[in-house]
This record gives sequence, C-alpha cells and structure tokens, in this order.
Amino acid sequence: PILSQPPHIAFLFTTFPKTSETFLQRDVAALQAKGLKLTLYSLWGGGGEFRGLTVQTFPKWRLIPLFLFIIPWNGIRRPRLVRDLFEGVLTRGAPSWLNFWENMLGAGFAGCYYRRLRQDPPALVHGAWAGAPATAGWVLWRIFGWPYSAGAHAYDIYEHGGDWWLREKLRHARFIHTSTEICRRELIARGIAPEKIACIRRGLDRFPAFKPLRPNRRPLRLLCIARLVPKKGLDHQLHIYAALKAA
Repeated sequence: PILSQPPHIAFLFTTFPKTSETFLQRDVAALQAKGLKLTLYSLWGGGGEFRGLTVQTFPKWRLIPLFLFIIPWNGIRRPRLVRDLFEGVLTRGAPSWLNFWENMLGAGFAGCYYRRLRQDPPALVHGAWAGAPATAGWVLWRIFGWPYSAGAHAYDIYEHGGDWWLREKLRHARFIHTSTEICRRELIARGIAPEKIACIRRGLDRFPAFKPLRPNRRPLRLLCIARLVPKKGLDHQLHIYAALKAA
C-alpha cells in the first residue's frame, strides 16, 4: 500500500556507532535504503551522527525523576506493569551484575522516554540486542502495545547462561534477528516460536565466482581476527584447519 509518509522505526542500541559492530551500521544503512523513517537511540555510549541521522544518547541524570516521580505515578496508573517488573527483580536472580544493570538501563530508558516517543508513535521499536534495547522495547509494548522486535546474538543467549528476561522479552516480540544457526536452534529450544526467528548471517550472502585452480599452487595462508574468548569457537576453527591439512 502507498503510505502518506514512511513508517517510523525507533532503533535502540546499547552503544552506537561502535567500530566492532559494523553489522548494525549495515542494518541502519539498509533500512535507510528502504526509505523508512529512523530514530536512533544509544542507551549507554556512542552518539554523534551516522549517515545524516542524529544518534540520540540517554543522559543518565534523567533516571533521578524516574525514581522520584515516574515510577510512583505509573504505580497508580499501571500497577500491574510496575508489580510485574518489581516481582521479576525480587524473585529471580540476574545471571550477573552487568546483565542486571543492562536490564535496568533498558527499563529506565522506557520509563524516561515513553512520553517523547508517544509524540510520534513508532510503527516498530527494534532493539539491536536482547539486553537493554530489547528490555526497553518490551516495556514500551507493555505500556502502549507498540510492536517491537529484537536481535538475539551469542552474548545475549550464552553469556552467564543468557539474558535475565530473555524468554519473556522474545516471546512477545514481532520477530527476532539472530546471525547463526546454532543461536536459532538454542532460541527454539528455549521456547521461542521458530517462525519468529530470522537467521541473517553477517558474512557474505553468496560465494564469489571461483577461479580455476592453478597448476602451480602455493599453501594457503589464513588469517582470523577475533577476540580470544570461548564463545568465538576458535577451537573448532583449529580442528577444521587440522582436518584440511590432513586431507
């Protein structure tokens, strides 16, 4: 259908732009190419401008009136939402303090910005990660019923056993973006509907044309750039190289 104006998407990040997360920058560029109206929010760091769009940061001083006025006021207007949030905090331990504060940051952003977002309601709230950004989208859905979606990648799923409220947030999301088959299978195992999960890989979408093998071939030199942490699976990569050499 022809719309009078492009749909508005609120795109939420933890830190944006970030050099080590260029795939998120490609996401923004692709959505721009579709002609969509984007509002970019960076909940922790980042800021500035990206491809002509202002990256709006979250001043942490805004959390002060949140605790003094906004939470008590919503306790009267939306008692079930506030009760559910506090019940989740008090009855179930977070996997780590970092993940605890990530979720508090996302909930705090939603509590501070829901009035601003209501001035130009988004057609979709997309959280780039299943931590703070997805928490913000989930809380905004609880307040207004706005559709939201989220990315769920290795850190969100596996770090310290996964995000604190991962299942609650992803169960109601319009769709979930992950980038590996193993993450897709793990999300399904945790009760997320398979039809909601879009596995969009971060690498090449197709192989380039192969050149004919040269008669005089030299050994291949392979270079891997990654952080030396278990979730990167570098041990599997070494086993693959050993198998290639043996073959």
